[in-house]
Amino acid sequence: MKFINIVQEAFKRKPAQEDRDKDENKGGPVEKRKPWAIIRQVLWVIAIALSVLFAVLVFLLVAGTILFAPLANNFAMISYTVWPGLGLQLVVLSLLATVVLGYMAWRRRRVLSIIMASVAVVAAVGSAGINMHQLSFIKQHGGSVNTLSALFPTPDPRERTALEEYSAPNGKTYPIAVFAPKKSTEPAPIIMYVHGGGFSGGSFEDLAADDHYFAQQGYLVFDVEYPLWTPSEPTWKTAPAALSCALAWVGENSSRWNGDPTKITLAGGSAGGNLATLVAYAAAAGKAPACADSVPVPAAVAVEYPAVDPIKLVTTATNELEGFIGGPLFDHPDRVAAISPETYFSSKTPPTMLLQPAADIVVPPKSVSDFAKRAQAAGIDVTMIDYPYGNHTFDSSIPDSIANQAWRSFLLNFLKEKNLAPGISAGS
Repeated sequence: MKFINIVQEAFKRKPAQEDRDKDENKGGPVEKRKPWAIIRQVLWVIAIALSVLFAVLVFLLVAGTILFAPLANNFAMISYTVWPGLGLQLVVLSLLATVVLGYMAWRRRRVLSIIMASVAVVAAVGSAGINMHQLSFIKQHGGSVNTLSALFPTPDPRERTALEEYSAPNGKTYPIAVFAPKKSTEPAPIIMYVHGGGFSGGSFEDLAADDHYFAQQGYLVFDVEYPLWTPSEPTWKTAPAALSCALAWVGENSSRWNGDPTKITLAGGSAGGNLATLVAYAAAAGKAPACADSVPVPAAVAVEYPAVDPIKLVTTATNELEGFIGGPLFDHPDRVAAISPETYFSSKTPPTMLLQPAADIVVPPKSVSDFAKRAQAAGIDVTMIDYPYGNHTFDSSIPDSIANQAWRSFLLNFLKEKNLAPGISAGS
C-alpha cells in the first residue's frame, strides 16, 4: 500500500470539498472500502506506472535516433536497432501511454502529471514519424510492408520439400534443404542461400521461414551447409570450394524440381553474404575452385550486411576472420585476397543487390557502400540499399517484422527487375 500511496501523491491534486464529500459517501478512507475498489485502485496505479515506463523508454529511443548518427554511441546504436523489428509496437505503447497520462494530467492538473503526459505525446509523435520514414523508405526502394502482420507477427511455416546432400572436395558431404514451389508449366527460377554465422556457426536451417516464403512466391530454393572453421581447421579454402560444388550440384539437380539452372541467384547474409558473393564472382570470372562438375554462373547475387571487404572488419570481427583464414589478417594478405569478392571482378560479374543497415556494429556500413562504388566503377550492375535503421542481422530476429518484410520484398523486386521472377521467359 505504501507504493500505491506514493504514486497517488505524485499525481493527485488536493481534493475539493465536493470530492471529500464523495469519499465520505463511499464509506470513508481507502482502507475501509470493499476489496474490489482496492483492486481497481491497484490496477490503475499499475497502468500509470507502466505508462510512465513506456513513455520514457520510447521518448529516449526517439531522442537517440533524432540527436545522433546511427553509430555515434551505444545510446544511438540501440535506438536505431529497435525500429526495424519493434517500431510499430512502440508506437502503440506510446499512444496508450499518451491516453493514460493525458487523462491523469487533465484529471489531476499537477506539474508532474503534465510533464509525463508531454513526454508521452513526444514519444508517440516521434515514434510514429520514425516509422513513417522507415515505411516510406521501403516503398521508395520498391519494397512493401503489411503493417498488420508486422504489428502481430506470427511464425512462418518452415516445412521443406526434401533434404539432400552434396559432396565437397574435402571428402565430406553436406546437407542441402530443398523448398520447391507449386508445380507450374514454366521452370522455376532458383535461389541458393548461404547462411551466416561468422564462418564458424549458424546452420542451413536458420532461415527456413524465409526459404519457405520464397518457395511460395514461385522460386525453387536451396539452403546450403558448408565447412565451418574450428580452432584447428581454418576453412578459407574449403568453404568456397564446397559451395562451388554445391552450386554445381544445384545446376545439375534442379531439374528434379522443375528448376531453371540458367536463373540461379546466390543469396546470403553476413559471412554467408561474403561467401555467396565470392563464389558467384569467382564462377563468373572462370576461377571457381575445382569441382567434379561444371560450376554454373549465377544470374544474380543478393546479399545483406555482407562481409564483402574483410580487411575493413579487422576491428569488428577479428576472431571470426582470423579463425577463418588461420591467422592475423595482415600476416596473410594472399588469404585475405582469396576471400575478397573484389579479387574476382570481371566483365561477366552478375548483377548484385546489397542491403546494409545503418547501425551495423559488425559489418561497417561504409565498407559495403565503398565496395558497391568500386564494383560500379568496374562496370558491375549494383543495387545498393542503405537501410536507415537496424543493426547486424536486423531482419532475421522477428518474423514478419518491418525489416523482415523489407528484405523479402526488396529481393523479389530486384529479381523481377532482372527478369528472374517466376513466369518470365528468358527472352523477356
